[in-house]
Formats: sequence, structure tokens, C-alpha cells
Amino acid sequence: MIRKFQRSDTDAVMQIWRDGNREAHSFIPAGYWDRMFPEVREQLSQAEVHVWEEGGAVRGFVGVTDGHIAGLFVERQSRSAGIGRELVLHLRKEYASLTCSVYRKNRRALSFYLREGFALRSAGLDEETGEEEYTLYWNRDSRPPDDWTRLYTAALTLRQERKVSAFIEAGQVAAALLTKSGSLYTGVCFDTACSLGMCAERSAVAHMLTAGENGIAKLAVVLPDNRLGLPCGACRELMMQLGEDVGEIEILTDYPKRETVALKELIPAWWGGGRAEAGQAPAESG
Repeated sequence: MIRKFQRSDTDAVMQIWRDGNREAHSFIPAGYWDRMFPEVREQLSQAEVHVWEEGGAVRGFVGVTDGHIAGLFVERQSRSAGIGRELVLHLRKEYASLTCSVYRKNRRALSFYLREGFALRSAGLDEETGEEEYTLYWNRDSRPPDDWTRLYTAALTLRQERKVSAFIEAGQVAAALLTKSGSLYTGVCFDTACSLGMCAERSAVAHMLTAGENGIAKLAVVLPDNRLGLPCGACRELMMQLGEDVGEIEILTDYPKRETVALKELIPAWWGGGRAEAGQAPAESG
């Protein structure tokens, strides 16, 4: 249930705020959030805050000031249950436009807002933390971003090369896919010192499958130089095995011109085509 913030919610809200920031922003020293704690607690009375209450306890909240989402947090054990989305939908009923700021490295939050129809407005630097952040926006009256804008923006903002360990590097390539139901899923590549790495496209597919979907409609892949790329052979093969009509999956090749290529054009005379069309599992090759 969504309701207005009450003074008695303060301790619960601030606990969720501190825990959420520490977990989502591991790239920022925890002491920063401890220093900000008293100031944010005082600002609660000045902002418009809505909480999600369930079982008599606050499970999440969103704070808004003049249409800007200052923070949206859900306690760890209640995440991936749709609470964040319900809070955003609630705000859309009250506001004609919304903005929010997200650190580039907070990929979970960035993916969430892009999936909920927000679009990239600008990029800048947060002077207090020295971290790059994006400003996203949503407007009820404006034309929503088209599918290719959503996909290209999601992959572009997600792509960030980084060294995970002495053996693993990740983020050189990013991919974003749109399902037939309208859901957006993303993934990045990771390379290892042995053969255990994965392409960005397959990471996005894994994200989709984990969420219970398998019908891809569109795909965009952004390379290290921010050019668009095509799936490798292994990724093409995986997508061809996902179900019916997979050959019609559109893959973006030129963003300004909105040029695309169908998956079936990249893997002609697919070895499993005949049996797949008949609804049978193809026999193993070799």
C-alpha cells in the first residue's frame, strides 16, 4: 500500500536510505552517507515522501521535490517485487513530468529508470563525490522515446570498461534488448583468463530468461568506441534457439538512420530451421 510519509516512519525510512545507498554505491566511501545522514533526515519534512507499507512495516519509499525524484529505495528483502515500479507509477499520476539523477556506475538504478520509460537528458559530474551522473526525464505530454532510442541509450550508458580482478575485465561491450511484451533487459560482456567469459548479448538474454521471458523483438549492441555492432556467431546461435519467429529479431546497425538487419539474415540456412518450424527440437549436430 502506498501512503504519505508520517513522522513515525522516519527511522525506518532513514535505515532503508542508508542501507540502500551503501549497497548501490559501493564506489563511494560509506562515510559519505554517514555525513549526509543528518541533513537528509532533516530534509524529510521538506520533501514530498511516499512510502510503501506492507505487513505494518515500511518496505520502500520515494522522495520528490518539485518533480525531481530525490531518492527511491526499497529494502533488500523486498526488491524485485514491483515496489519501485508501483512508486513510480504513483508519481506519474500526480506529476506531468519527472526528473532524476543516477550515478553512471549505479547500473541497476539506471536500467530500472530506462525500463520505466525515462530518457537520458544530460551527463555531468557530481562535485561532492567526483562521480559521473546522468539526468533522466519523463514527460507525460511529450512523445515517448522510440524503441531504438531506449535501447541505444540503455546500452550506451551501461557500457563502461572496468577491471574486476587480476583475471577478469568487463563492460567493454554492452547490449540492450526489447522483448515482445515491451520489457527492456541489458547486459555487458566479461572476459576472463580462461574460456569462462560471456558476450554482452548473452548476458542480456540471461537477464531476460531469469525474468521469465524469451521473446526478443529488438536488439542493440554498443562496442568500445560507441559504434553499433553485430552479435557474434555464438550469440546468433543462442537467439535462434529461443523459439518461433526468432529470425525476425531486429538488430540495430545505424542509430541516426534507424537501419536494422534481421537475425535470419546473419545466420542463413540455419541448421535447426526445419525442425524448429515444425515445433520439434532439432537433433544435435555432428
